[in-house]
This record gives sequence, structure tokens and C-alpha cells, in this order.
Amino acid sequence: VAATAGVLAGAGLWSHRHPRWVWTALGATASAQAAVAPLLLIHFGSIPLLAPPANLVAAPLVALSTSVGGIGVVAGLEPLTAIGVAAADLVLGVARAGRDLPQLGWAGALSVAGAGLLALRRGMRPLVAIGAAAALTAWVVVPGLPPGGPEMIVLDVGQGDAILLRDPAGTAVLFDGGPDPGVLRRALASRRIDRIDLLVMTHEHADHLTGLVGITRYASVARAWVAPGLAEDGVAGEVLAELRTAGTLIEAPRVGWSASVGSFSLEVLGPRRRYASPNDGSLVMTVTARGATALLAGDIEVIAQREIGPVHADILKVPHQGAATSDPEWLGALGASVAVISVGPNDYGHPSEAVIAVLESGGAEVLRTDRDGDVTVRFDQVGAAAVAGHTTALRWLP
Repeated sequence: VAATAGVLAGAGLWSHRHPRWVWTALGATASAQAAVAPLLLIHFGSIPLLAPPANLVAAPLVALSTSVGGIGVVAGLEPLTAIGVAAADLVLGVARAGRDLPQLGWAGALSVAGAGLLALRRGMRPLVAIGAAAALTAWVVVPGLPPGGPEMIVLDVGQGDAILLRDPAGTAVLFDGGPDPGVLRRALASRRIDRIDLLVMTHEHADHLTGLVGITRYASVARAWVAPGLAEDGVAGEVLAELRTAGTLIEAPRVGWSASVGSFSLEVLGPRRRYASPNDGSLVMTVTARGATALLAGDIEVIAQREIGPVHADILKVPHQGAATSDPEWLGALGASVAVISVGPNDYGHPSEAVIAVLESGGAEVLRTDRDGDVTVRFDQVGAAAVAGHTTALRWLP
């Protein structure tokens, strides 16, 4: 409804310009995008910066596909149907080409709107106004520089987990992929990551693995560690089949396995045995770099936590979106300075206020992806830099 209102309001915005059909279509699609922008930002947290020109290319193809293809189907004329199918394929091609284009959060969207309105008020031509808006917001969409030291990024993927380790040399280790392939793809593309040195699939649940579907189409994966007994069906089976086809070395590490990947030293702590719950069967690891240790605990719950026993961690990825399925004594004994909860909008009551209270009472600074966005932890500073969008707040910790 909002998009339709935008089309009706904007179709005549620049229709006096020539060629008229181009300016009419551009006005309609830009107005439609502006109308739905608040809804996209509220529900998804971002909007595509270049959707109007993508729609401008796709619109005539959609018209061709539906009209010519429809006539072909009704009349039984296969050549016309084939033309409709070919046009539909081109529409999908536009979508695939545009899926990794820059996305804008609230700050970027407001900057674009402000720059565009300012340019128009000063009498600039529409294309100049659009260009000014894009230039002003380049800092929002241009990938950042390599990190100054080894870091762990808990990506804001919604209700699920995706954790990226990277260092100045370009090493990339990815733990899980979250629930949405598009979100993960954009997160890696924005950091110019097209090679994963080690991919860790902690357990079979979709909120951790669905985002990995199709990963080998845009990033090579050298090596993968998967939870012992990981299911060969469903999403897990699809990802494993894709990795095998790409020639990825796949291993199921046991407790005590360790590896050095770039600046990072990894050690496997669990699972200690087979469990009835896939959550307790999560791969659990410590990651050490520059003297600081992070505990990546998957979704383990009380039983597995007690069997793993006491662990010291400077940084904790809180298990299971901070659900009330953790042992408070185990959490409190970790001694973490920073605790990161990967969580999104949900009806499960995650994160638990009791879990947050235990962590804070133990001296941890609790950060949440649903409120703070991507959360970045710098190992070499034994502290945390919380990144919400592109605003960095750095706090030194003892």
C-alpha cells in the first residue's frame, strides 16, 4: 500500500523532463522507495541505496514478461511464452546483481534524504541532488579498512549466531552464519571478505546455519569444522554438500583439538559426548589472541556447561541468545569482562533478565546485537569496541 501510494505521488514529479518515460519511471520508483523506507528500516534495519535504478531497469522487463508471456500462455504460442520466461530470468538477474549493493541504516537514510532535499531546495537538478546525496553518504557504504589488530565481530544477524574473526593479515574465521543468507553475504561483502580460512558449524539449528546456504558462490572456504554427528539432511546437509562440491576440507574435531589460524589460537572444549539436545552438542571453543581469550559457547545449556566445567574467558559469546537455559554458577565463574548476546526480535523472552543480571554482577559489560548492532571486540586491547552501525565507542578495560 505504501509503495503504491509512493508511485501515485511520484509518477508526475519529473514527467516534464525528457526522455519523459525515463523520468516518469525514475520519479515513481524513487517515490515508492521513499514511501516504504520507514517500514524497511523498522522491520529489517536497512534499505537498499540503489533500489530506484535497479527497479528502473527491472520495470520494463516485468511488463514484457507478464504481457508477452501471458499472451503466449493463453494463446498456446510457445515462442511468446519463451520470450516471457527470458524476460523473467533477466528480472532475476537484476535482483541477483543488486543483492549485494550497499544498504543504508537509519543514519545513512537520513543523510541521503537530507542531502537530497538540501540540493533540491538550492535549485539543483534532480540527478545532481541524487549524486550529492550519494556522495555525502559514501562513508556509510564504503567498506572499512582492515582491522588494526585481531578482532571478533558478533554480527547483527537477528535471532541467531554469526561470529567473524579477522586480523590485519586478512585471516577470516567464521562461526555459523545466522538465519539469513542475504544478511551474511552483505556482512562479508562490506568487509571485502571473499575467502574463509576456517568455517565452524557449531550445531544443526537453522538460526545458525541457514545463512551459510550459497556461501561458496561468493567466498571460498578452505577448511570447515563441524559438530560431531551433524545431520546430513535439512539445511546442514545442504551446506555440507555445497562445501564438498567446492573442495572444502571438512573435519569433525574432538575435545582437545587445537589449531592456529592467522593470529588466532583455537582449542575445542566440547561437546564432551553425544547429547539428546542439539544445543548441548554444540562445538565449544576458546579463541586466544594477543593474550586475551574468548569463549564461543554455541548454544550449550546446563548439562553441557557443567560437564565442560570451569573456564576462564575475558570475552564471552553468551550461549543460546541469552536464554534462561544456562547455569548461573557456570556463567558467573567465567570472569568475563565483556559478554556479547547475539539476539534479535523474538517471542521466546531472549535474553533472560536473570542471565544479564548474573553477567553484570560478575563485572561483565553486556552488549546485545539487537540494540548495539555488530559488536566488535579487539583482542589486543583486552576490551571491547561496540559498533552500532558505523559509530564506534571504545572503552579500555583492565
